[in-house]
Parts: sequence; structure tokens; C-alpha cells
Amino acid sequence: MTSGNDFKRILRKGQCQKTKAFNLYYYANDLGYPRLGLSVSKRVSNKATVRNKIKRVIREAFRCNASLLSPADYFFNVKPNSNMKGLGAIKSAVAYSLDKKKICNITMNNQGKN
Repeated sequence: MTSGNDFKRILRKGQCQKTKAFNLYYYANDLGYPRLGLSVSKRVSNKATVRNKIKRVIREAFRCNASLLSPADYFFNVKPNSNMKGLGAIKSAVAYSLDKKKICNITMNNQGKN
């Protein structure tokens, strides 16, 4: 996802699942494949290398689970001070969140309300 309108639509109309490390917003799309959006602010870490590493870990976990996901837009907003020790914990939290049945079976009934 690259458009600001896509992010606004997900935040306004989508559903939210909260974990210790991030908030996951999701909203069905009609593109036929899942799309990913990420937000890792400077409050998470002042170092860009750390923020980029977190984004790489989330992208990899998303890529590994993409075949199981319904066509929807998924937006991860990483929380500062999440107390997640290590990147492995973040990857497992992402995989757990994406593995939940309600995420994998998003219906298209909320389409058309743009």
C-alpha cells in the first residue's frame, strides 16, 4: 500500500486487533491479494537501522503467511515501548495475529462503503 487514502480507509473503516507489540488494522479489498502497510515511528527507536530491521521482520512474517490470508489490506502500527524482547518475538506475534481465523476469513461484505 502506498496511497495515503488506503491508510485512511483502513484506519476509518477497518477492524483492529491489538497486541503488545503493534496494532493490526485490516480491511477487505477487491484486488485478489493481500497488501501490507507499515508504520514504525521514531518513538520506537531513534535509530533508522533498528526501525528498518523491525519492518523487515514484519514483512518476512507477512510474506510467509500471505498464501493463507484473504485479500485485504493489513496495516501494522508498531507501538513504542512494546517490551517485546528481540525480533523473534515480534515475528512470532505477527504470525500469531495473522494466523487467527477471523483474520484469515475476512469477508467482502464491507466493500462498497468507501
